[in-house]
Amino acid sequence: MRRRLTQRASALIAFLALAGCGPVSSGGPDVAGPLGGGDFEAATADLRKQAARCDSGERGREAVLVWATLELDLRNPAGSPDTAARLTAAYLQLPDATPAGVSAAEALYLLALDRGASTVEDPWAFSAVAPRYSRCGQQSRYPVVVRDLPAHPGTPSLREMNEVHKALHLSRKQADSLRAELERIRKLLQQSSGTRQDRS
Repeated sequence: MRRRLTQRASALIAFLALAGCGPVSSGGPDVAGPLGGGDFEAATADLRKQAARCDSGERGREAVLVWATLELDLRNPAGSPDTAARLTAAYLQLPDATPAGVSAAEALYLLALDRGASTVEDPWAFSAVAPRYSRCGQQSRYPVVVRDLPAHPGTPSLREMNEVHKALHLSRKQADSLRAELERIRKLLQQSSGTRQDRS
């Protein structure tokens, strides 16, 4: 599974570069400085500012995708697949999202699910992403969901495997507890039997 994830992530990075998204785009968010020094925290802070402002325009949209990518980067100690899923789910509701951006967001969302993220129920619950990046003064109070989130194709995700592992661990603990209780009862019965024999 790790090899499949690595291949998918590499293909996605190449796709973003070819599509003109992210830090390789001439007009996109510039986080090369902080990332060059391995400062994911500073890069994320810059991207968060741009993603939250509707007047960021195209840079704001691209900031959402680059931020999601950083959340999935295995070198990022604070990376969160759940944050990546929420970011890309919000991106997919943007009325001015580009076709290339939509494809990248869908791929990142599925990658986040593979990495253990929970399925996003409410794409607009994550307020760090502006509802749109144009016509700022005309945004509606209740943004309309314009795109469905992609469904996981069915391969067991890391999250599902973790849930199975937890269930097995719980069953093992219950079995150990039952064995200990049976052993306690056996000893009590032996003591009771020994007491009766002593009396006779």
